[in-house]
Amino acid sequence: DSFCDRTDGDNIFLNMSFRDMPIEQVLNLMNEINVVHKDYKKSVRNDKAILHLKLNKHSTHLIRLFQLGTDILNLHEIRTYREGADHDLLMRIRAGEYLEEDGITPTKEFEELIREYEAKFQEAAETTTLPDEPDYEKINEIVMRINRMR
Repeated sequence: DSFCDRTDGDNIFLNMSFRDMPIEQVLNLMNEINVVHKDYKKSVRNDKAILHLKLNKHSTHLIRLFQLGTDILNLHEIRTYREGADHDLLMRIRAGEYLEEDGITPTKEFEELIREYEAKFQEAAETTTLPDEPDYEKINEIVMRINRMR
């Protein structure tokens, strides 16, 4: 199922399933959705993006973040440099290939692309071997080492 099903300009419609998800995780997710929604509603940046035809740039970032998140979960590494098919896709999105002629409306192909990358990310989240909690002791050691270097 798609997370963001559709928008009508003023509203974002969600299609979500919480089967076998711990209640705490659901509450955290709903809290994040609430924060994003409030920011989206009050943000002039979205209007400016539309006004200045920058939706293709925002769309590029969305797909790139799905790719990055999936890499972190699957490969346990942060790959910021994209090459080959990933790079070509991002450049086509940025060039506006996935926007309708009005320069504002995403194409059906882009919506399918979002669903595809969201599904890859979701599968990676469900199958990752990363621990549920970070190693805070190791993090503190790294922070102390960095602070000593100053």
